[in-house]
Amino acid sequence: MNHDDLGGGLAGNALYEMVIARGQGDWTAAHAAAKAMSSSPVTAHPARANLYRGAPAVAYILHIADHPAYARSLAQLDAETVAIVADRLDAAHRRMASGRVPRMWEYDLISGLTGLGAYLLHRGRDNLFERVLRYLVRLITEPLAVDGHQVPGWRAATDPRDVVGTGRFAHGHANFGIAHGVAGPLALLALARRTGHTVDGQDDALAEGIAHLAAWAQPLDKGSIGWPELLPLVVLRYVE
Repeated sequence: MNHDDLGGGLAGNALYEMVIARGQGDWTAAHAAAKAMSSSPVTAHPARANLYRGAPAVAYILHIADHPAYARSLAQLDAETVAIVADRLDAAHRRMASGRVPRMWEYDLISGLTGLGAYLLHRGRDNLFERVLRYLVRLITEPLAVDGHQVPGWRAATDPRDVVGTGRFAHGHANFGIAHGVAGPLALLALARRTGHTVDGQDDALAEGIAHLAAWAQPLDKGSIGWPELLPLVVLRYVE
């Protein structure tokens, strides 16, 4: 079990105990969970740390706890998270400059810069958060050329497992979900706008992302609307 993993490790249990403690005022179980979570070094490598694992995940838990006993640890983890985000942004912009297609984990909510941006929004790290917003604007508004086709900049180079694909996803895929797809960046851009955080091109990015969703909207039962979860390159085109 990964001690610093929100999805399947001790970190998830710690988050649960922190929320209970804030409501009930008894921190005994929360402190025990925090001790267990911190029994091993926390992952801080930029390629492996994200909102759900490592320093950012543990920092988020301690931020939610909002307890003075964790102030020093939170400050240290917060600094590590800031360094992780800066490193991930630099890598993303180098990838963009080269014209290469992104991996899913570069930008998604679970593993990428959208999730890290959500952490920065909660922590009030405005300058770095705005850098994340500018990156997301570029991701959504700057198309890429793949095999002679113009495709959105958020189309993943890999299959839905984030590995080099075969068969239907041999040339990558587009994901419309909020965890791993374009809905995550759009949600963060929208939330940022509601809280007064705006950068140049943000409204254009929102409109463009919504246009992609509208282009693939499908009627469902009882008058609702949905979207395909995944699309291969052969059916995906850039929306003007």
